[in-house]
Order: sequence, then structure tokens, then C-alpha cells
Amino acid sequence: MSVLGITPGSPRIVLLLSAAHSARESNLSVVREVMAEGIGVVVVTANQPAHPLAGYYRKNGINTTGIRFIDMVTKYAGGDAPPDMPESVFLSRPDDLTGLSIAITEILKDPVDQNTCVLVDSINAMLIYLSSADILKFIHYLASKLKILGISGVFIVVESGIDPSLLSRLTAITDSVIDTATTKGTETRQA
Repeated sequence: MSVLGITPGSPRIVLLLSAAHSARESNLSVVREVMAEGIGVVVVTANQPAHPLAGYYRKNGINTTGIRFIDMVTKYAGGDAPPDMPESVFLSRPDDLTGLSIAITEILKDPVDQNTCVLVDSINAMLIYLSSADILKFIHYLASKLKILGISGVFIVVESGIDPSLLSRLTAITDSVIDTATTKGTETRQA
């Protein structure tokens, strides 16, 4: 059985708690599991640039054809959008939630992307550029939008690096919380 429980026709909003040392592997596991179900992935990456992340996926045997990226860091760090990633969106600033909302909406307008999971990696990285209140509002908006559209979402949080009050509020927004930080894929709550 899958850890996330995301299958076609059964969308869920999942808060995935990860240990800091395994956050990258948590991202990889989510993408691998969701794609094994025949579901495409939209990766919102605030943690690392999309191009090296796509290379990491390929190095670990994942075909990146079914993956679309919304990169919040490459341009901010002085990089350019790689020419081999035409289906990806590269935002100018990691604190541009309006641009992020528009990018997600545009990608999800494509009927091909209706059988999709949106992966946000990570809420902790977003906290570098945004306040807890702004992130909470955005995640609430995104989770609500995904539920309305019948699309799954996974929000990665490095558990040890987040305020307990924010974690509690994020928990209330999601359908389930899966804690990979302390145990291997234990679901701590399901709605």
C-alpha cells in the first residue's frame, strides 16, 4: 500500500512531515509514488532550483516527462530558465505569491493536468522569504482550490524547523498528516 494514499479519482491534501536530513528523499518518494499511480506532478520548488532537481529525479530513475515545475528560486538567485524546461515556470521572486497563484492556475487549466498532484517543497523554504501568516493564507487558499478542482496536494514540512503553532494550523487545513520524520510513513491523522 502507498504511504500517501493518493490514487486517480481519490484526491487528498497531505501534510508530509520530514526530517531535515531526508527532506530531499521525501520529495523523491512523493514524486515516485504519485507517478506510479499514473498521476502527473506539478512541483512547486522553493527549496532548490528546478533544473538540478529534475536531474536528481532522472538520476534516480524517474522519467520527468510527466512533471511540471514552478521554480521560485532560480531567477532570484541570478539564474536563467533552462532552455530544456519549456513546460516549467520560473518566478522572478520567491515571495511572489500572486505570481505563484497565477502559475498554478494556468498549469491546472490544461485538461491534461487534471489528473495531477501539486507538490510544494517546502513550506520551510518559503518561510525564508514570507511570514508565517502569509504562508498560512496561501496554503489555505491552495488547499481549498485543489479540493474544489478534485486535485491532490502534498505540502512538505521539515518538522524540526517549524513553529508548532504554524504546524498545528497547517494540520487543520489538510486531510491527513504523514510523519516520516520520526517513523517510516506513519499517518497521524486522516479526515
